[in-house]
Amino acid sequence: MYDEVTNSVGVVVPYFRNPDAWRRSKRALDAQGVDQELIFVRDNSEDNVLYTAAINEGLTRFALQDRLPFVMALTQDAVLHAGALRSMVNVMQENPTVGIVAPVSLDRSGRVRWCGGSDALPWGRHFTTSRDRLPNAPYTTLWANGACLLICSRLVTDIGLMDDSMRFVFSDIDYSFRARQHGWEVVVCPFAFVEHELAGSSSAAPPWLQIIKLQDQIRFAEKWAFGEDYPRLAREAQRMSADRARELCLKARAQIDAWLQSGAMEPPGSPGT
Repeated sequence: MYDEVTNSVGVVVPYFRNPDAWRRSKRALDAQGVDQELIFVRDNSEDNVLYTAAINEGLTRFALQDRLPFVMALTQDAVLHAGALRSMVNVMQENPTVGIVAPVSLDRSGRVRWCGGSDALPWGRHFTTSRDRLPNAPYTTLWANGACLLICSRLVTDIGLMDDSMRFVFSDIDYSFRARQHGWEVVVCPFAFVEHELAGSSSAAPPWLQIIKLQDQIRFAEKWAFGEDYPRLAREAQRMSADRARELCLKARAQIDAWLQSGAMEPPGSPGT
C-alpha cells in the first residue's frame, strides 16, 4: 500500500561528531515510517560545511534531482514525537500555498521552546507559550526554526536553495523571508512536536563558531535591513532602523576582530585545520 509520508519525504541531516544524539534522533525518525533510502546524512565530521550547505545538498538531491514532493531538514539532535511528520505533511497537502511547515519545539522536560519566530535581528527570538495554550489549528509565522523544517519542493524550484553565505544561523530566517516575499506561507503545525535543546546555536558555542554566527548576522542584516521589504517581513523593523542595523554590523565586526585576536580557530574539519 502506498504511504505518502514514506514515499514522498526526503530527509537531510547535517551530522557532526555526536553519535549518541543522532542515534536518539534516528530512532524517532524511523518511528515516523520514513523510507531508509530517503534519509541523507551529510557527515560534516571531516569536511565541515556547516548547516546551510549541508541542507542545500539534501534539497538538491531530493527536491531538484529526485523531485520528491517534500524535503525535511532535521538537525542531528532533533527528536520527532510520534506522528509529527505525518501531521506536517497533512498541513502542506491541504494548503498548496504553504512552502514551509515547522513543528513546535520542546525541551526535554516538555516545555515549549519555540512556537513561532519573533524578532529576526539582532538574533532570532522565539515565541513561547504553554502547551495547553497552543492554537488548535495551523498558523502562520514570520520564520521557521531550522532545527526541523518540512519544505515543499515547489518552493525550492521557485526561490532556489538556502543562502549559504549564512553558513550556520540566519539561513532559516532568510529562507522563510524569501518564501514569504514570493507569496508562500510559512506555517507552524501545533499538532507536531520535536524535542530540541539549544547547543551550537547557543552562547556557549566555541570561538570559531561564534565568529561564524557573527558573520551570518552581518550578512543577514546587510541583505534585509536596508531593503524595502523589511518592514513587512520583520517584526522588529520599526525598531531596527538603517542606522541601528549599521551599528549592529560594526559591533559584530569588532567582536569578530576580538575573537580572531584571541586565537580562535576555523571549524574542525575545515580546510587548513
